[in-house]
Amino acid sequence: MALPQHDVPDAPFRERPPIGTRPPRRLGAGRARRLGLAVTAVTVILVGCLVAATVEDSDGAYPGARSGSSRSVVGALQALPGAAVDDFEHPVDTGLGPFPGLGTWRTTAGTWQVVDGLGSAAPDPGRQAVATVAAHRAMYLFQVDVFRAQPGSGVVFRYRDSRNHWMVTYLGGTRWNLTKVRSGKPTVVRTFTATAGALCTVGVWVKGPVVQVAVGAVPAVRVRDATFEHDRRVGLLSSSAATHFDDVSVYDG
Repeated sequence: MALPQHDVPDAPFRERPPIGTRPPRRLGAGRARRLGLAVTAVTVILVGCLVAATVEDSDGAYPGARSGSSRSVVGALQALPGAAVDDFEHPVDTGLGPFPGLGTWRTTAGTWQVVDGLGSAAPDPGRQAVATVAAHRAMYLFQVDVFRAQPGSGVVFRYRDSRNHWMVTYLGGTRWNLTKVRSGKPTVVRTFTATAGALCTVGVWVKGPVVQVAVGAVPAVRVRDATFEHDRRVGLLSSSAATHFDDVSVYDG
């Protein structure tokens, strides 16, 4: 059955500060600058889901996204009480190591590693690499910085196992897919456009049957679909060792 279509409302989102074309790197002083940003673009889009949760649209959309809204975001996602952040700056022996506050990363496919404060994977032949971690609750805000996204890379969420989950994948150019995989059968829920560039921030908000996706400053997709709505695992999806991930944030307070 085809999913109902939903228009994404206009909103006065702020663009992320220019970042140039910086490659995967040892952040050093740059890390302090980035963590000191007041609000990233995806945080502006997504944090309003819970910061302004006292009022909710009938379809579950966050009220801060209404055109002309006077609501403001009170801080970056990392600063919210209960936010868990993995910046890959901690010592790691194998894989991605621990996710502070959420346990240990679980590798489902591929060989994952942390190098110079960035997570990356060598996918198995013909298969995307996946690493996941469990949020405390099934309602959460999840975002990650993706460097040099390659087609087939992105994020997973509502992840039950390799045959049952949702994912946001980069297709190349400015095209992305929101896909639901059920019993091993993928169904493209929505194809949308957003700029990837050398660095983009991919964010997902889920609450009940509502799924909202943002890439950079673009609130790209909002749908209602209860499939796997009680599954709490979120994670990284990689099709190439050239793609790197950083600053994975989960807020489920």
